[in-house]
Amino acid sequence: ICGWSAMGPEILRELRAAEVEDPRRIVVLADWETDPTKLDHVEFIRGDPSDADDLHRAGLNRCSTAIVLADDSSNGNDHDRDARSLLTCLAIESINRDTYTCVEIIQSSNRTHFERTRVNEMIVSAELTGSLLAGAAVQHGLSLLIRDLVTQPDGQEFYRLPMPDGLVGSTFADALVFV
Repeated sequence: ICGWSAMGPEILRELRAAEVEDPRRIVVLADWETDPTKLDHVEFIRGDPSDADDLHRAGLNRCSTAIVLADDSSNGNDHDRDARSLLTCLAIESINRDTYTCVEIIQSSNRTHFERTRVNEMIVSAELTGSLLAGAAVQHGLSLLIRDLVTQPDGQEFYRLPMPDGLVGSTFADALVFV
């Protein structure tokens, strides 16, 4: 995890809930004076997530997945937070292109900048929250369903299953007919 924000504890909770199936080591690299996680099972490294030397110290060369948070360790505005995340993504991708990178973006107007990088997934906070709130207003209970599906360990969950050979390259609609 590169950077730290108020979402950090929730992300760690979800990652630890999935630990039974995925026991990967979790490292937090953030420019904080003290460990913001305060958890024994998480390794905290103080440093700049956009700095190549600090990323190497955190083990990025052995990293399979990176989460880049819109770090709120300084008093910058949302544009500054996105700019720091963009620099971090560029550093990650230049050091280890095989790392699957997920990034939190604050301002949707910055999406185009992140699209120029090799990040794998972009989560634009405002878009996701806005869409979910609008959807919940129209389809009552939608947010409860989404929360149930994406949080662990209680309730329903998503599972990764092997893809039957006949469905490779199919659309979701075609796959539903197959099932």
